[in-house]
Amino acid sequence: MRGLICYCSNTGNTELTCKYIDKNISNAHFDFYNISEGGYFNLDEYDIIGFGTYTYWWGVPEVFENFIDSLSKQKDKNAFMFNTYSHFSGNTQKDMYAKLKEKGFKIISAHSLHVPTSYPPKRAKKKNISNSPNFKEFWKFNCFINRLDGYIDRLSKERKVDEVKIKTNIIGLMLCRYLRPRIKNVMGKKYVDRKLCTQCGECQKVCPYDAVVFKGKITFDRSKCRSCWACFNNCPQQAIYTEDVKGAGQYKEPCKQLTMKLK
Repeated sequence: MRGLICYCSNTGNTELTCKYIDKNISNAHFDFYNISEGGYFNLDEYDIIGFGTYTYWWGVPEVFENFIDSLSKQKDKNAFMFNTYSHFSGNTQKDMYAKLKEKGFKIISAHSLHVPTSYPPKRAKKKNISNSPNFKEFWKFNCFINRLDGYIDRLSKERKVDEVKIKTNIIGLMLCRYLRPRIKNVMGKKYVDRKLCTQCGECQKVCPYDAVVFKGKITFDRSKCRSCWACFNNCPQQAIYTEDVKGAGQYKEPCKQLTMKLK
């Protein structure tokens, strides 16, 4: 069978997860669609669609919600979904499930994978940075992949696969509903060290919300910013900083221990 994984990944953790899933599925070959890069794809060319995203403040990031909204209506198209998270997955699974159901996808499997944090303020303090996923979490992730592989095998033989049931995380739901709207500017004011900045434009390229403006110099549109830290984490010169974090805490790519686990 032929599959497509559509994913959203700021620092590479979710992208690495996508590739690990593909390498460990024997009953389908997957293509990848990075929503940040765009490009052409046709859902009709695929038998199963995967959706993967990082967790943004206990829920689905706005940029991934917008991507799902842009998809054409399906009729029980087989799909699976997964998200990565560092602290609390919250209501991410239920949010994504509801969005995909509205678009006519049939979700046959889902999983949340605990990964190291990419949140610069926490990394800068080097406090409580977990070596995730631990043994149990990694084992559960591989069980998810094995089940998914079995489901794909059943689908290839035109056998029925039931839709997965996703429960609402009440705490996550409350946090998303009442707290998340208030923290879109939690990153605070952003600055650029002109001595370090080479005006390479990478920050503008990686910003999923078009909040970085480059006209002779780098400026930030606070009304568009969602405090995802993509600009900070991906600056090759570490020239971007905030009032709380400067020259430390950058997470540009998956850390070595996660790369070793998902190799």
